[in-house]
Amino acid sequence: MKLDRDCVKDVLLFLEQNLQNGKPLHLNTIATSDKLKKYDRDTISNALSLLLDAGYIKGKPAQSLGFGMLDFRVDAVTLSGYDYLENIR
Repeated sequence: MKLDRDCVKDVLLFLEQNLQNGKPLHLNTIATSDKLKKYDRDTISNALSLLLDAGYIKGKPAQSLGFGMLDFRVDAVTLSGYDYLENIR
């Protein structure tokens, strides 16, 4: 899958604006938001995976039941994630 840097940025901005303490966001909520409707679910899933691998978000990938597609639970944006956002604004 091709890296969509705009999607990575938009997803991280969305998480910064919408995560609340102790309330994780899941892939379905993220992928169906109006702010990210220009990206398909696979592109958003890939962006989340990259952000998690880079240490910009805290969360956990999980296999979706019956679909074989990864699901994500995002708990927080990390300090590195906030630093990255400051550099790309």
